[in-house]
Amino acid sequence: MISIRRGTAAEIAVLFEYDRRTVRRWINRDNAKGDAGHRVPLQHAFATAGLRTEVVEGCLGGFNSLLEWATPAMLRVATAADAPAIARVHVASWRTTYPGMLPDSYLSAMDVQDYTSRWARALSNPVSPGAVTVVDEDGDVVGFASCGRQRDGRQPYEGELYAIYLLQEVQGRGYGRALVEASATRLAGQRITSMVVWVLRDNAHARGFYERLGGAYLRKRELDFGFGVTAMEVSYLWADTLATLLKRTAPAG
Repeated sequence: MISIRRGTAAEIAVLFEYDRRTVRRWINRDNAKGDAGHRVPLQHAFATAGLRTEVVEGCLGGFNSLLEWATPAMLRVATAADAPAIARVHVASWRTTYPGMLPDSYLSAMDVQDYTSRWARALSNPVSPGAVTVVDEDGDVVGFASCGRQRDGRQPYEGELYAIYLLQEVQGRGYGRALVEASATRLAGQRITSMVVWVLRDNAHARGFYERLGGAYLRKRELDFGFGVTAMEVSYLWADTLATLLKRTAPAG
């Protein structure tokens, strides 16, 4: 099945507003008419499907172009039906990311069913403060991110990237950056343009990732996981996501 590639933050904002299945249906129909290697520009697919192209007002403003090509991966808003898949990614990514940072006994005790229940409750809650985005590869959830208002009390920032996880085998494909940008876009759509993320102090790979995206080191604290397990974590801040994370997606002129 042909789906939608990772787009810029402005493009992602459009995709969040509409039914991706409708878009995919038009893409697949037009691709079936062409050569095997032909890819139909999404401008045509969107126009044929009758979709509007505005970005959330007050977020990024207008923009001049949509996605150019269809490929096998897409970002979409999570639903309650995604809870089992999100839980599998959550547990699997912890078990491949945190050995040496958290006790093996803690990681092995993580239960997919327990996390499925947690995510089902969160995704079914109509007043949930968070927003969850998933990476969908041909119907399989291979990564996700969760964001919302910050949970640290009175701070000079409003938004927080609560969690971002990818299966180990799909890392390096640009999905991590796509999820961070998508989260920043969703927060900006709520007029929240500052965002913090917390990461284990010893997770050098993730810290380097956030630093490359322009996150500024903020502070550290001790995190209590329960069961006698603690670890130090540090935070990175984007004080103005429109001027940093989302700057490259703004329209020219």
